[in-house]
Amino acid sequence: MKLVRAVLLSFFITYPLFLNSVFAQETGEIIRNIIDCAQAGTCYSELERLKDLDFKNNNYDNFIQTLKNVSQRKKSLEDYSAYFMALARYHQLKYLEANLAWDEYFSRGDEYRKELSVNLQRAIDRASPQDKVYLYSRLLLWQFFKDQQDPKEEEALNDLIKAVKEYSGASTDAQSLKDIGDKLLVYGYKGKSKEVYRIYVEKITTSDIKDEGLYDIAAVFYKEGNLELAQIIYDVYIGRIIKVLPKEQAISVLIKISGEFIYKDTGFKDPGYAEKIFKRIEELAGISSFSQELMYLRAFNLEKFKDYAGAKDSYQDFIQAYPDSSRYNEAVFKLGIISAYIFRDIAGAKSYLDKISGLASVDPYVISALYQLGMLNQWQGDLTKAKEYYNSLIERSKSNGIFEKEADLAEQRLKEIESGEPLSYNLNILLDVSLKDEYAMLDMSSSSLKSSNYKVKPEDQVSLNLDTYKQESGCSPVALQYIWSGDTGRTPPDLDSAVFNTSYLTAGTKLIGVVIVGPSGVIGKSIDMVDVE
Repeated sequence: MKLVRAVLLSFFITYPLFLNSVFAQETGEIIRNIIDCAQAGTCYSELERLKDLDFKNNNYDNFIQTLKNVSQRKKSLEDYSAYFMALARYHQLKYLEANLAWDEYFSRGDEYRKELSVNLQRAIDRASPQDKVYLYSRLLLWQFFKDQQDPKEEEALNDLIKAVKEYSGASTDAQSLKDIGDKLLVYGYKGKSKEVYRIYVEKITTSDIKDEGLYDIAAVFYKEGNLELAQIIYDVYIGRIIKVLPKEQAISVLIKISGEFIYKDTGFKDPGYAEKIFKRIEELAGISSFSQELMYLRAFNLEKFKDYAGAKDSYQDFIQAYPDSSRYNEAVFKLGIISAYIFRDIAGAKSYLDKISGLASVDPYVISALYQLGMLNQWQGDLTKAKEYYNSLIERSKSNGIFEKEADLAEQRLKEIESGEPLSYNLNILLDVSLKDEYAMLDMSSSSLKSSNYKVKPEDQVSLNLDTYKQESGCSPVALQYIWSGDTGRTPPDLDSAVFNTSYLTAGTKLIGVVIVGPSGVIGKSIDMVDVE
């Protein structure tokens, strides 16, 4: 009892008088619990409570002084106190940086960093590898080195992973492993994060958890946005259910999971993982098991994942299986675009576009197919054929009154033909780069055009962004030109801009293309398609 009184007396002396009585009472209760704790887990959790209370109010120095007093009077807590003191200095340095408190940061920063390092090493030396304080000390040491860009960061990371494996083999605690995986993911270490997550999943799945419980855990992590961990647990769950559930029931579950990760304009998504699930469905029951909607969604998902080879195969499966679908024209048009602008197959592109160009109905895809066929023939020099397609577009648009812009573009192309002028430069260079053999070896993967949204309504704003291109000359900035073409909507982009915002008035699939030009000539190309519905 004397010990408790001594510690509490020291606490009230060190804490400022302006702190309210409720705060002081709660803190005093926590310190009593720390002094009285007999089990490591209880001691740690109470120190966490004290840490949360003090860090919330940025009371780092007072927190550290309290820990010093506690550790002097309870030697068994020295390793815990050392870790939490290091953690306090770490957060204090972050706080000073965030609040631009440079006077203290520069006058005492080295002192804080030294204190942090000494305490962490003390915690690591004294704690058992089977104790979570050892694990978290290893984590904090790596974070500290990483933040400081210290060369010892790699060694510290290896020590952390080793500590994770040793801890997982000796402790039933799984949450700490997840914490480590989360932190690694935040720092961008996807591979290491997955490695730790797998250890975490192995820990929870070797327990007596049922399949339904495993699914629920994965669903929670998905809702939290931790897709890496959700996927690892879903993989384990899927491996279980396909062995025990009837095929139809297992497929139903797989379809539900794929719907979580499939491409969508808002919410969490991972098109690559969705396709992985689609492949499992195909392995289980064949392509014939895909409904019309599911087959279309698979193709659309691959298209937005920029897996154009997979998208082409899936759209072909779709038009063969569902020729009467309301999305048939869209799928055929996209096959034409992918064939021409991705796979350099002008004959294949024409064959797809011709499937819908002569249809009696006049919809956005029929009109767009006619325009594309006109351009492809004009580019090839078959001006007679080009004029036929352009004239057909103009004539058919009259009966509708919606496609005035498309008719105007066809008129522009006809004027070029009649006056002997070449195809518009921006369109011509996109077709050159897409179809000429001399550009066949150009690295098209170095740049990627992406839209902020892919399923939009007329008048909705869309932002087109060309991913940062790898510069030609090391660290020196290179002046690049972005030659935009296709349907760029209501707002034409600038030549020197890799980003632009626009909107569309009419429905249909809008092809946007960009050719990147540097001092040495053409260095890249990318296309994208936005669906206005």
